[in-house]
Amino acid sequence: MKKYLAFVIALVVLAPYARGMIIEVAVGSRIGGNMEHFEMNENVTGIQEFETQWYNSQSVSCMSRMGFKIMKNGEFVDTVWSEEKEMLPGVSDSFFGYWSPEEKGNYSIRIKIHHCHEIIETEAMNFTVLSVPNPREKIVMETENLPGHKIKVTLSSDEDLKDVAIIPKNTRSDGCSQAKKQT
Repeated sequence: MKKYLAFVIALVVLAPYARGMIIEVAVGSRIGGNMEHFEMNENVTGIQEFETQWYNSQSVSCMSRMGFKIMKNGEFVDTVWSEEKEMLPGVSDSFFGYWSPEEKGNYSIRIKIHHCHEIIETEAMNFTVLSVPNPREKIVMETENLPGHKIKVTLSSDEDLKDVAIIPKNTRSDGCSQAKKQT
């Protein structure tokens, strides 16, 4: 009985102190970052390369990727996606996208930054395609379906090649892409 009484007295005495320890945690309504650098060719003679340097200025680690939305005369042409990366707080990283134009002309691009659960879109930036790449079919591509929704791709050529770019094209509604071979 004495142990029970001592427990009740301790509970009554310590209860106000336990109630006084309120810990509040708040998460801001916006989880953002900063685009530190963007680079592209203003006059394109071949494949266009987009490079974005993104800085996660917040205290939350999350996944990020860039979508490069390409327009011509106000009409949608294509969207090129960068690799998705985990961005730790206070870290910056580079994101790349590659686009193979099919015709000459003046284009604009908007970057859609997918950071955490937000989409941040930039203003339009302009570039001109002066000449289009001349794709030559020198690469043989063989694919094999593997377990776990994976595909093994084997590339081979009868020639020694350098500066080969393989750019996903013609994204299908099921989320898969068909590769377009370029040299």
